[in-house]
Amino acid sequence: MYSTIENYCRNRWQTEWSQQSVGEHYRGIVPNIMHSGPPMKFPNRRMQVTANRLQLGKCRLNHYLHTMGKHDTGLCDICDVQETVQHYITGCKNDITNLVKQQLCIKANIDITVANIIRNNNIVSQICRLIDKDI
Repeated sequence: MYSTIENYCRNRWQTEWSQQSVGEHYRGIVPNIMHSGPPMKFPNRRMQVTANRLQLGKCRLNHYLHTMGKHDTGLCDICDVQETVQHYITGCKNDITNLVKQQLCIKANIDITVANIIRNNNIVSQICRLIDKDI
């Protein structure tokens, strides 16, 4: 009886999770509520906070600052396009994107997607060390 109830609740939760209109960034990283993977471990709180902000998509990049009225345009200072988490770690001309491409394409042979990057503890740790601003 308990397993039937647990399965029903889990399936209902997954259905609601998949149909939500908010949280698209995080849902793209963790599409299945039961298979989010092992928790990431970081050497200090600053790295943990940065990683969580990147994962949730709620950080101090220009696009998000613009939505809060704290930045004029929301554009990347380097590329002049919306500075979202996706752009910042996969499409920008900064050192972080170069690191990600080297680590994922050459060494790990993984597709460059935000989900693959954010779920990789090693790469996220290196990104956190390279970030030059408090996000």
